[in-house]
Amino acid sequence: MSFSLVISLGLLLLISLLVNGVLEGLLERLQQIFPGTTVGLVYVSNLLLTLLITAALFGIIYKVLPDAHIDWKDVAVGAVFTALLFMVGKFGITFYLQTSDVGSAYGTASSVVVLLWVYYSALILYFGAEFTKYYALEYGSEIQADRYAMIVQTVQVASRQNSLQANEKNGNKPRMNCKISRTTSK
Repeated sequence: MSFSLVISLGLLLLISLLVNGVLEGLLERLQQIFPGTTVGLVYVSNLLLTLLITAALFGIIYKVLPDAHIDWKDVAVGAVFTALLFMVGKFGITFYLQTSDVGSAYGTASSVVVLLWVYYSALILYFGAEFTKYYALEYGSEIQADRYAMIVQTVQVASRQNSLQANEKNGNKPRMNCKISRTTSK
C-alpha cells in the first residue's frame, strides 16, 4: 500500500509539474494578449496553486505512511515547509537549464542534471519528514505509535573498549538498543 501510494502521488506531482510547465509556456502568449497585471495575477495564482497541490501531496505522504498518528496541523506545517523547499529547488533547476547550454557542454553526460534533481527531491522528502517529526515533538501534539508499531530508541553506551567484541569479552554487555513496545487503545 505504501509503495503504491508513493507511486501514485509521484505521478500526480509529475502531472502537476507538467501542467505548471504548460501554464508557464502560455504566459508568454497571455502577455501579448492581455496587459501585464493580468499576467502577473495568473502567474501568482499558478504559483499558489502549485504550492497548495505540492503541500497536499507531501501532507498525504507524511500523514499516511508513518506507523504513527500525527495531527494534521503538525503535518500541514511540515508539508508546506517541504513544498516551499521543493519549489525553490524546482526554480533553481529551471533557471539552470534555461541559462546554460547543458547539452552542448556535457553531451550525453548532461543527464546528470536529471539525476541531481531526483537526488534533491529525495533529500527534500526526507528532510521534510524529519522537520515534521521535530516540529510535532517540539511544538505540536504528541506522536502516538500505531497499535502494531514498536517504539525503538537507540542508546549510546560509553565504554573504554574499542570494539563491541572486546567489550563483551570482558563481561560488559551493554544494551545497545532499547526496544519499548507499547500498544495504544482506540
